[in-house]
Amino acid sequence: MRKVTLSDYRKIIEQYREIALKNGAIDVVQCGSVDNPGVSDIDCIVVVREWVEANRGLIFYNPEILSVLFTHGPFICTKDLLGDLFKYTTLRALGSSRSEYLTFFDEEKSKIIIAARQVRSWLHFDRILNSNFSDRSILLILKSVLYSLDECKIYFNYNSNYIATITSIKNKLNIIRSSATEDGIIDNFELHNLIIECKLMLSLAGEQMALWVAFATKIKNSNKHYVMNEFLNILAGNSKFDSISPEIENEIIMMRNFRAKIMGGYSASGAIWKGAEFPFHIDCSNLLGYRIWFRRYIKKIVVPMIRLMRKVHA
Repeated sequence: MRKVTLSDYRKIIEQYREIALKNGAIDVVQCGSVDNPGVSDIDCIVVVREWVEANRGLIFYNPEILSVLFTHGPFICTKDLLGDLFKYTTLRALGSSRSEYLTFFDEEKSKIIIAARQVRSWLHFDRILNSNFSDRSILLILKSVLYSLDECKIYFNYNSNYIATITSIKNKLNIIRSSATEDGIIDNFELHNLIIECKLMLSLAGEQMALWVAFATKIKNSNKHYVMNEFLNILAGNSKFDSISPEIENEIIMMRNFRAKIMGGYSASGAIWKGAEFPFHIDCSNLLGYRIWFRRYIKKIVVPMIRLMRKVHA
Protein backbone atom coordinates (compact mmCIF):
# COMPACT_ATOMS: atom_id res chain seq x y z
CA MET A 1 0.00 0.00 0.00
CA ARG A 2 1.32 3.47 -0.96
CA LYS A 3 2.47 5.64 1.92
CA VAL A 4 0.10 8.52 2.72
CA THR A 5 1.74 11.94 2.28
CA LEU A 6 0.96 15.56 3.12
CA SER A 7 0.20 16.02 -0.56
CA ASP A 8 -2.67 13.54 -0.20
CA TYR A 9 -4.14 15.68 2.59
CA ARG A 10 -3.83 18.86 0.52
CA LYS A 11 -5.46 17.27 -2.50
CA ILE A 12 -8.42 15.82 -0.63
CA ILE A 13 -9.15 19.01 1.35
CA GLU A 14 -9.09 21.00 -1.90
CA GLN A 15 -11.40 18.47 -3.51
CA TYR A 16 -13.78 18.80 -0.59
CA ARG A 17 -13.50 22.60 -0.57
CA GLU A 18 -14.53 22.71 -4.24
CA ILE A 19 -17.60 20.56 -3.52
CA ALA A 20 -18.55 22.61 -0.44
CA LEU A 21 -18.25 25.96 -2.26
CA LYS A 22 -20.47 24.68 -5.07
CA ASN A 23 -23.08 23.70 -2.47
CA GLY A 24 -23.49 26.92 -0.52
CA ALA A 25 -20.34 27.30 1.57
CA ILE A 26 -18.42 30.56 1.57
CA ASP A 27 -15.26 29.01 3.05
CA VAL A 28 -13.78 25.77 4.36
CA VAL A 29 -11.38 26.25 7.28
CA GLN A 30 -9.05 23.34 7.98
CA CYS A 31 -8.40 22.87 11.71
CA GLY A 32 -5.77 21.28 13.88
CA SER A 33 -2.60 19.91 12.34
CA VAL A 34 -1.36 17.04 10.19
CA ASP A 35 1.73 15.99 12.10
CA ASN A 36 1.63 12.34 11.13
CA PRO A 37 0.23 11.59 7.66
CA GLY A 38 -1.73 8.35 7.75
CA VAL A 39 -2.62 8.74 11.43
CA SER A 40 -3.81 12.37 11.55
CA ASP A 41 -7.36 12.97 10.39
CA ILE A 42 -8.83 16.07 8.75
CA ASP A 43 -10.94 18.43 10.84
CA CYS A 44 -12.64 21.32 9.11
CA ILE A 45 -15.24 24.03 9.60
CA VAL A 46 -17.60 24.81 6.75
CA VAL A 47 -18.55 28.48 6.90
CA VAL A 48 -22.01 29.30 5.52
CA ARG A 49 -24.00 32.52 5.00
CA GLU A 50 -27.25 31.05 6.23
CA TRP A 51 -27.95 27.98 8.32
CA VAL A 52 -30.84 26.79 6.15
CA GLU A 53 -30.14 26.33 2.45
CA ALA A 54 -31.62 23.64 0.20
CA ASN A 55 -29.83 20.96 -1.82
CA ARG A 56 -26.42 21.03 -0.21
CA GLY A 57 -25.74 17.42 -1.13
CA LEU A 58 -24.59 14.28 0.66
CA ILE A 59 -20.82 14.90 0.55
CA PHE A 60 -21.25 18.42 1.94
CA TYR A 61 -22.05 16.90 5.35
CA ASN A 62 -20.17 13.60 4.89
CA PRO A 63 -16.64 14.15 3.50
CA GLU A 64 -15.69 10.67 4.76
CA ILE A 65 -17.24 9.51 1.48
CA LEU A 66 -14.33 11.16 -0.34
CA SER A 67 -11.53 9.74 1.78
CA VAL A 68 -10.68 7.82 4.95
CA LEU A 69 -8.52 10.83 5.89
CA PHE A 70 -11.82 12.28 7.14
CA THR A 71 -13.11 10.43 10.20
CA HIS A 72 -16.20 12.60 10.80
CA GLY A 73 -18.31 15.31 9.20
CA PRO A 74 -17.47 19.02 9.15
CA PHE A 75 -18.38 21.54 11.81
CA ILE A 76 -20.84 24.11 10.45
CA CYS A 77 -20.78 27.79 11.39
CA THR A 78 -21.98 31.11 10.03
CA LYS A 79 -19.34 33.76 9.41
CA ASP A 80 -20.55 36.03 12.21
CA LEU A 81 -20.10 33.25 14.81
CA LEU A 82 -16.69 32.02 13.65
CA GLY A 83 -14.70 34.14 16.11
CA ASP A 84 -16.78 32.91 19.05
CA LEU A 85 -16.48 29.32 17.80
CA PHE A 86 -12.70 29.61 18.07
CA LYS A 87 -12.97 31.38 21.42
CA TYR A 88 -15.35 29.00 23.17
CA THR A 89 -14.23 25.65 21.70
CA THR A 90 -10.86 24.03 21.07
CA LEU A 91 -11.25 24.24 17.28
CA ARG A 92 -8.32 26.12 15.74
CA ALA A 93 -7.59 27.13 12.18
CA LEU A 94 -4.61 25.26 10.75
CA GLY A 95 -1.40 27.06 11.63
CA SER A 96 -2.88 29.22 14.40
CA SER A 97 -2.31 29.03 18.12
CA ARG A 98 -4.85 28.92 20.91
CA SER A 99 -3.51 32.12 22.48
CA GLU A 100 -4.53 34.07 19.36
CA TYR A 101 -8.16 33.65 20.41
CA LEU A 102 -7.68 34.80 23.99
CA THR A 103 -7.51 38.44 22.99
CA PHE A 104 -7.49 39.78 26.52
CA PHE A 105 -5.03 39.73 29.38
CA ASP A 106 -7.34 39.14 32.33
CA GLU A 107 -6.32 35.73 33.70
CA GLU A 108 -9.67 35.14 35.38
CA LYS A 109 -11.46 35.50 32.06
CA SER A 110 -8.95 33.18 30.43
CA LYS A 111 -9.52 30.58 33.14
CA ILE A 112 -13.31 30.63 32.86
CA ILE A 113 -13.19 30.33 29.06
CA ILE A 114 -10.68 27.47 29.16
CA ALA A 115 -12.76 25.72 31.84
CA ALA A 116 -15.88 26.11 29.71
CA ARG A 117 -14.28 24.53 26.66
CA GLN A 118 -12.39 21.82 28.58
CA VAL A 119 -14.95 20.57 31.12
CA ARG A 120 -16.80 18.29 28.68
CA SER A 121 -13.50 17.14 27.21
CA TRP A 122 -12.22 16.23 30.65
CA LEU A 123 -15.33 14.23 31.56
CA HIS A 124 -15.27 12.55 28.13
CA PHE A 125 -11.59 11.55 28.31
CA ASP A 126 -11.95 10.44 31.92
CA ARG A 127 -14.55 7.95 30.72
CA ILE A 128 -13.29 6.73 27.34
CA LEU A 129 -9.63 6.17 28.22
CA ASN A 130 -10.81 2.95 29.85
CA SER A 131 -12.40 1.75 26.59
CA ASN A 132 -11.01 -0.25 23.67
CA PHE A 133 -10.32 1.54 20.40
CA SER A 134 -8.37 0.90 17.22
CA ASP A 135 -4.72 2.00 17.26
CA ARG A 136 -5.44 4.99 15.04
CA SER A 137 -8.40 6.06 17.17
CA ILE A 138 -6.47 5.91 20.44
CA LEU A 139 -3.62 7.93 18.91
CA LEU A 140 -6.09 10.60 17.80
CA ILE A 141 -7.71 10.58 21.26
CA LEU A 142 -4.35 10.94 23.03
CA LYS A 143 -3.47 13.90 20.79
CA SER A 144 -6.72 15.58 21.92
CA VAL A 145 -5.94 14.71 25.56
CA LEU A 146 -2.57 16.39 25.14
CA TYR A 147 -4.25 19.58 23.89
CA SER A 148 -6.46 19.58 26.99
CA LEU A 149 -3.54 19.01 29.34
CA ASP A 150 -1.66 21.84 27.66
CA GLU A 151 -4.53 24.29 28.19
CA CYS A 152 -4.88 23.25 31.83
CA LYS A 153 -1.39 24.50 32.66
CA ILE A 154 -3.03 27.83 33.48
CA TYR A 155 -4.55 26.19 36.60
CA PHE A 156 -1.07 25.13 37.73
CA ASN A 157 0.18 28.73 37.37
CA TYR A 158 2.38 27.46 34.53
CA ASN A 159 4.33 25.25 36.94
CA SER A 160 7.57 24.12 35.27
CA ASN A 161 7.24 20.51 36.49
CA TYR A 162 3.75 20.20 35.02
CA ILE A 163 4.89 21.72 31.71
CA ALA A 164 7.93 19.40 31.60
CA THR A 165 5.69 16.36 32.09
CA ILE A 166 3.34 17.49 29.30
CA THR A 167 6.34 18.01 27.02
CA SER A 168 7.58 14.50 27.83
CA ILE A 169 4.16 13.00 27.02
CA LYS A 170 4.08 14.93 23.74
CA ASN A 171 7.51 13.60 22.73
CA LYS A 172 6.55 10.01 23.55
CA LEU A 173 3.28 10.33 21.62
CA ASN A 174 5.07 11.78 18.59
CA ILE A 175 7.49 8.85 18.56
CA ILE A 176 4.63 6.33 18.64
CA ARG A 177 2.64 8.21 15.99
CA SER A 178 5.71 8.48 13.74
CA SER A 179 6.40 4.75 13.97
CA ALA A 180 2.77 4.06 13.10
CA THR A 181 2.96 6.18 9.95
CA GLU A 182 6.22 4.60 8.78
CA ASP A 183 5.47 0.91 9.09
CA GLY A 184 2.03 0.61 10.71
CA ILE A 185 3.54 -1.12 13.74
CA ILE A 186 2.81 0.24 17.20
CA ASP A 187 4.64 -0.71 20.38
CA ASN A 188 1.61 -1.66 22.46
CA PHE A 189 3.65 -1.75 25.66
CA GLU A 190 4.78 1.84 25.17
CA LEU A 191 1.26 2.87 24.15
CA HIS A 192 -0.22 1.25 27.26
CA ASN A 193 2.26 3.06 29.51
CA LEU A 194 1.51 6.34 27.78
CA ILE A 195 -2.23 5.87 28.33
CA ILE A 196 -1.58 5.31 32.05
CA GLU A 197 0.56 8.44 32.20
CA CYS A 198 -2.12 10.47 30.41
CA LYS A 199 -4.79 9.21 32.82
CA LEU A 200 -2.69 10.31 35.80
CA MET A 201 -2.04 13.77 34.40
CA LEU A 202 -5.67 14.13 33.33
CA SER A 203 -6.76 13.37 36.89
CA LEU A 204 -4.37 15.99 38.28
CA ALA A 205 -5.50 18.57 35.71
CA GLY A 206 -9.12 17.84 36.54
CA GLU A 207 -8.50 18.37 40.23
CA GLN A 208 -6.84 21.75 39.67
CA MET A 209 -9.46 22.93 37.21
CA ALA A 210 -12.29 21.82 39.52
CA LEU A 211 -10.70 23.66 42.46
CA TRP A 212 -10.61 26.90 40.49
CA VAL A 213 -14.13 26.44 39.06
CA ALA A 214 -15.57 25.72 42.52
CA PHE A 215 -13.91 28.85 43.91
CA ALA A 216 -14.92 31.08 40.98
CA THR A 217 -18.55 29.94 40.78
CA LYS A 218 -19.08 29.30 44.52
CA ILE A 219 -19.89 25.59 44.08
CA LYS A 220 -19.76 24.17 47.59
CA ASN A 221 -18.44 20.67 46.94
CA SER A 222 -14.97 19.13 46.85
CA ASN A 223 -15.75 16.24 44.47
CA LYS A 224 -14.27 17.11 41.07
CA HIS A 225 -16.89 15.16 39.11
CA TYR A 226 -19.69 16.94 40.97
CA VAL A 227 -18.05 20.32 40.33
CA MET A 228 -17.57 19.57 36.63
CA ASN A 229 -21.18 18.48 36.13
CA GLU A 230 -22.56 21.40 38.13
CA PHE A 231 -20.43 23.75 36.04
CA LEU A 232 -21.98 22.24 32.90
CA ASN A 233 -25.40 23.03 34.37
CA ILE A 234 -24.32 26.62 34.98
CA LEU A 235 -23.07 26.95 31.40
CA ALA A 236 -26.33 25.49 30.08
CA GLY A 237 -28.37 27.90 32.20
CA ASN A 238 -29.85 25.11 34.30
CA SER A 239 -28.23 26.30 37.54
CA LYS A 240 -27.91 29.77 39.00
CA PHE A 241 -24.70 31.31 40.20
CA ASP A 242 -24.42 33.71 43.11
CA SER A 243 -21.80 36.19 44.30
CA ILE A 244 -19.37 35.74 41.43
CA SER A 245 -17.37 38.53 39.84
CA PRO A 246 -19.17 40.63 37.21
CA GLU A 247 -16.44 39.81 34.65
CA ILE A 248 -16.97 36.04 34.97
CA GLU A 249 -20.76 36.42 35.05
CA ASN A 250 -20.67 38.49 31.87
CA GLU A 251 -18.42 35.94 30.13
CA ILE A 252 -20.77 33.09 31.06
CA ILE A 253 -23.73 35.05 29.67
CA MET A 254 -21.86 35.62 26.40
CA MET A 255 -21.04 31.89 26.22
CA ARG A 256 -24.70 31.04 26.73
CA ASN A 257 -25.73 33.41 23.94
CA PHE A 258 -23.19 31.89 21.56
CA ARG A 259 -24.27 28.36 22.42
CA ALA A 260 -27.94 29.25 21.90
CA LYS A 261 -27.16 30.59 18.42
CA ILE A 262 -25.15 27.50 17.45
CA MET A 263 -27.85 25.19 18.81
CA GLY A 264 -30.53 27.12 16.95
CA GLY A 265 -28.60 26.99 13.69
CA TYR A 266 -27.90 23.28 13.86
CA SER A 267 -31.51 22.60 14.81
CA ALA A 268 -32.95 24.71 11.97
CA SER A 269 -30.67 23.17 9.35
CA GLY A 270 -30.84 19.57 10.59
CA ALA A 271 -27.06 19.48 10.10
CA ILE A 272 -26.36 16.74 12.64
CA TRP A 273 -28.86 14.30 11.14
CA LYS A 274 -27.38 15.01 7.72
CA GLY A 275 -23.91 14.06 8.94
CA ALA A 276 -22.20 17.21 10.27
CA GLU A 277 -20.22 17.14 13.49
CA PHE A 278 -21.28 19.25 16.46
CA PRO A 279 -18.80 21.23 18.63
CA PHE A 280 -18.18 18.71 21.38
CA HIS A 281 -17.78 21.37 24.06
CA ILE A 282 -21.46 22.32 23.77
CA ASP A 283 -24.16 19.99 25.07
CA CYS A 284 -26.24 18.79 22.09
CA SER A 285 -28.69 16.64 24.08
CA ASN A 286 -31.54 18.96 23.05
CA LEU A 287 -30.76 18.19 19.40
CA LEU A 288 -30.11 14.45 19.42
CA GLY A 289 -29.22 13.26 22.89
CA TYR A 290 -27.96 9.70 22.85
CA ARG A 291 -29.33 9.26 19.34
CA ILE A 292 -26.14 10.85 18.04
CA TRP A 293 -24.37 7.56 18.70
CA PHE A 294 -26.97 5.79 16.57
CA ARG A 295 -26.33 8.29 13.78
CA ARG A 296 -22.58 7.66 14.04
CA TYR A 297 -23.18 3.92 13.94
CA ILE A 298 -25.17 4.32 10.73
CA LYS A 299 -22.39 6.45 9.21
CA LYS A 300 -19.81 3.83 10.15
CA ILE A 301 -21.69 1.24 8.11
CA VAL A 302 -23.10 3.30 5.25
CA VAL A 303 -20.17 5.61 4.39
CA PRO A 304 -17.71 2.80 3.47
CA MET A 305 -20.41 1.27 1.25
CA ILE A 306 -20.94 4.58 -0.59
CA ARG A 307 -17.17 5.05 -0.89
CA LEU A 308 -16.84 1.60 -2.45
CA MET A 309 -19.68 2.26 -4.87
CA ARG A 310 -18.04 5.50 -5.98
CA LYS A 311 -14.82 3.62 -6.72
CA VAL A 312 -16.64 0.96 -8.72
CA HIS A 313 -18.41 3.55 -10.86
CA ALA A 314 -15.39 5.85 -11.22
